[in-house]
Amino acid sequence: SMVSLVMMLVAVTHATRHVAVVGDPRQLAPIVNVKNERKAPRAVRWLGTDLFAYLQVRLADADAGRNQVVFLSRQSRMLPEIAAVVSRFFYDGRLQNHLDPDRVPLRLSPHPEWSLMLVNTGDQDRGKGKDEDKVCRARRPERGNTGSKFNDCHVECVVQLVQALQPQLLQRESGEPRICVIAPYGAQKTKIRQALQARHLLSAVQVGTVYSAQSVEYPCVIFDLVEGYDVRIGRFLSDYWGHKGVPTKATRLLNVGSSRASDKLIFVANVDYIQQCDPRQRHLLTKLVTEVAARWSIDSREL
Repeated sequence: SMVSLVMMLVAVTHATRHVAVVGDPRQLAPIVNVKNERKAPRAVRWLGTDLFAYLQVRLADADAGRNQVVFLSRQSRMLPEIAAVVSRFFYDGRLQNHLDPDRVPLRLSPHPEWSLMLVNTGDQDRGKGKDEDKVCRARRPERGNTGSKFNDCHVECVVQLVQALQPQLLQRESGEPRICVIAPYGAQKTKIRQALQARHLLSAVQVGTVYSAQSVEYPCVIFDLVEGYDVRIGRFLSDYWGHKGVPTKATRLLNVGSSRASDKLIFVANVDYIQQCDPRQRHLLTKLVTEVAARWSIDSREL
């Protein structure tokens, strides 16, 4: 899905009879940095569009056996509880589990009985009035990408989680981390890295944005959704599912962040704030955190 139309066209010119394209139309599209998209719409289209979106490939095509589309429905990486949420919100319930019967799942604290959980940071400001100062607030960086944001309250939650999880996960012989922290904003990624490094925890953790996490997998993933008071939630992360079966950018981003863990997926989210910003609860972000919080949630003070 991250291959641009230009690169795809170059590749297919080498075919003499057939071309088979394998990928996921519901994961991230090509990354394009254009200073002014309005001045370069063709560059954005040809470099930033993947073949699935261009051809409007839908999973319904596979269901109906049309347009030469086949859906590979079996997954064997994620534990069923994690896969169920991913399947429901991003694949219309189509994913099927095909796990190794000899696999021994990791049961990691906090709450080892849950392979999927959410830390709700909304408890930090619960009961406060509209005009009272908030603890769990998002802020823009003073320099660099002012379209990014960070949340110091979430940074502390992530550090607490890593401190609890690290002793439970023996490092691989290769030295590669077994915990991955994902954030949708570069500013939050930087803040988390700095906080973990200050406490000598960074060597045991991979920290990156959602874009760096596509196609990788870890036993444990902490997906920090960052959003908090003072900075409005943008369409980048909160949007409707899509249009006519073609997913939005937010759908793809949330899908990748939610599907990288094999044994333990932990969301860090201010559910109270997200629900307050979307009173009709129609956006995908709101639906996702609301459902997970209803079954597998703890308040951040429990950390």
